[in-house]
Amino acid sequence: PGCMGKGIGRALLVDAERAMRDDGATAGVLRVITANEGTRRFYERCGWTIEPGSTRMEDAWGQQVETVRYTKRFPNS
Repeated sequence: PGCMGKGIGRALLVDAERAMRDDGATAGVLRVITANEGTRRFYERCGWTIEPGSTRMEDAWGQQVETVRYTKRFPNS
């Protein structure tokens, strides 16, 4: 929490997106725990969008949690 709001997460995400594009990806996919509203808002502010109907239950650290799938198309470089 002490690092939140300092641009570190955004810088890491920008670098990860750049690496995916450099490897030839035209889109990225990630899953987020549905109840994690702060993380979901972060990805949405960064241009990631929810895929309708993409929620599912998954095992996370020994617990079943609901997740949602996000995607982002990368512009042609």
